[in-house]
Amino acid sequence: FMPFPLDTACNRMITRAMHPYACELARSAYCAGKEGKFQATYEKIFEDQEFLNAESAKMIPAAHGVGAEMLKTCMASEDAKKALSESIEEGIKLKIDSTPTFFVNGKQVDATLPLEAWDQIIAGLK
Repeated sequence: FMPFPLDTACNRMITRAMHPYACELARSAYCAGKEGKFQATYEKIFEDQEFLNAESAKMIPAAHGVGAEMLKTCMASEDAKKALSESIEEGIKLKIDSTPTFFVNGKQVDATLPLEAWDQIIAGLK
């Protein structure tokens, strides 16, 4: 998983407002991962897309047990900013223009494939 927020606040390829809190949310998920809560945080962010607001980057990790002070410190850290920036730059290099975008063994796969096709792709990896 590599975040590629569609937000002008951190992604230089985004030229219009799309997902206004995506940069903060990506950093909060990264920081939640430091406490083993990445997947739960990430999934909740995607489940709640239509309800996200300025507080979501704090509230969602907190609901999964991530401490407020740790989250605040981590989100402001150069480490979190650098990790997000590197992920965005890798996405730009790979010509990502939408999310989610999937890669299997280094090859881009159409995200709109039916579930049965994904089952076949995954089975072929085993």
